[in-house]
This record gives sequence, structure tokens and C-alpha cells, in this order.
Amino acid sequence: MDLLRNGNLLDKIDLDERIDIIGLGASGSFVATTLVRTGFRNLWLHDFDKIEKHNICNQDFTEDQIGISKITATVKNIMKINKDVQWICNFEAITKSNIKEKLGKSKNIFMCADSMECRRLVYDTFQYDEINLIESRLDYTGCQIYSCITPEKRYRDCLNHEGGVAVSACGSPVSICVTSQLAASTMVSRYIQLKTSGIVGECLISLDPPQLMYNGW
Repeated sequence: MDLLRNGNLLDKIDLDERIDIIGLGASGSFVATTLVRTGFRNLWLHDFDKIEKHNICNQDFTEDQIGISKITATVKNIMKINKDVQWICNFEAITKSNIKEKLGKSKNIFMCADSMECRRLVYDTFQYDEINLIESRLDYTGCQIYSCITPEKRYRDCLNHEGGVAVSACGSPVSICVTSQLAASTMVSRYIQLKTSGIVGECLISLDPPQLMYNGW
């Protein structure tokens, strides 16, 4: 894939380094395609779910993909962008019993799963392993993006609450395509800043009213 438009932005980053994405829903599905469009070529995808009709409005899938696994659809989507991308698939949920097997060698994790329990499990398991961790929480009014290098106590403190996001009937935060894509783009941007400049912290983006707040750590 021709990365001419990226200039020298990614010169300091190994584009073939492993990146894990946990959850391929509202933010994770767009994170995968955004990472590949940006030039990253080694994605490890983790999701156990299939695409349903209600996923189309806020996730990076199409109607003809309804009924297939989110991982299978994501692989097809990213291969259309860059046929040279490498990918590994895990169709199981991340649990206490398999987390070290599935993520044990990862150094870069995008946490896009629905549950705070999964977020806490990932952090607590690898908190002393210097993991680059990018996490999102979103609803229809905006999103919160966290970036850190573990261990980071201020990030762990953020995992003790749900963040007050609106919740749908299925138990997941309510979101629309606008905030899903906004969250994914911001997550990839924060990852690049972390890798190139070591910048970490909390980024809060509101659409109503429009505002951006950043708290560095």
C-alpha cells in the first residue's frame, strides 16, 4: 500500500509490530480499518460475536455481512484495504483462564470490549509488563479515550466506574456512527502519539456541546 500521504509521520514506528484489538464493535471495527489505512500491518483480532442487524448503523460492517462473525468480516474489510496485512484471529472471549495464552506476548493493546470487567482483567493481568494500552468509552454525545503505558495508577482508578454512559437494552453503551468513527480515529492518533512521543493521558470529546478536553498524565 502506498503510504506517500503519511509523509514521515510513522518513520519512528515499526508498522509490522503486533497490535491486539479486543472487541470489534462500535469502536473496534473502525479501529481495525483505520490502523490498516494508516499503514499498520500486523493485527491480532479478538471477538466472539456475530454481526446482527442493529450493528450496521454504528459499526464498520455492511448488510451483506449480517450473520457472519465480526472477525471474519473485519479480515475481509482490512484485506480490501491492504492485501499484505498480516492477521491472527481469536474467536473466544478473553477470560482469566485464557488471557495470558491469547495476549501474553502483546505489547500494544486497543481495548474496545463492551465490559469494564474485561478492561480491569486486561490491566490487572499486565499492569507490570509495560503494555501500551489504548481504551475507549463512548455514547451518542461523545467519547473518552485513555492512553497509557502500564503500570498507570490514574488509569486504573478510571476503571472503578462505568463513566456514566447511556446504556442500551443489550447492556452496551448507546452510540452512533459519528462517535464510533470519532473514537476510532482518536484512538489511532493517540497510539501514534504514544509511540512517537510517549504522550499519555485522558482525552474527552463532547459533541453536545462541542468541546475537547485533554488531561496529561
